[in-house]
Amino acid sequence: NVGRRTIELRNRVREEMAKVSEANRRLNSSLEAAAAVQKSLLPSSLPEAGGYDFEWKYMPSEHLGGDILDIFSYKDSVVCYAVDVSGHGVPSALVSVTVHNAIGRGQPTGEQVLAMDDPVAVVNYLSRHVAGLLVKTNLYFTMLYGVLNPKSGEFSFVQAGHPFPMV
Repeated sequence: NVGRRTIELRNRVREEMAKVSEANRRLNSSLEAAAAVQKSLLPSSLPEAGGYDFEWKYMPSEHLGGDILDIFSYKDSVVCYAVDVSGHGVPSALVSVTVHNAIGRGQPTGEQVLAMDDPVAVVNYLSRHVAGLLVKTNLYFTMLYGVLNPKSGEFSFVQAGHPFPMV
């Protein structure tokens, strides 16, 4: 009887381990798919502006990261921003994507068309429209949002808790 119970317990442990392994495989597959979606939101091409070269690199610390960035042409300017949400993983990634989508690229905000070449207006808009989410999730983010005028060489930007940009 002891031997039979030992074999039954060992078989049950194997079955449970197989279930855990399958659940882990599904979770990793979902995280990889989510990471692919997040990466698809990153710039696919870089703007062209006479005399300027642009580069970026994105390296999340886990499958999903709380960082997102964008760089694009807007009117006669080049707009760029970097967002860093506190923490790592799924919650931070979801907030970073929400912030990215809230910024858009000059799309209507429901109130008006957001002036993408006005860093203060963009950050003020975000502080009004993302505050509730941050309170609910107990997360925060830092941001650097800048606008380059390639003709004059002027770079105007707002630091919302983010480190100073490198020149």
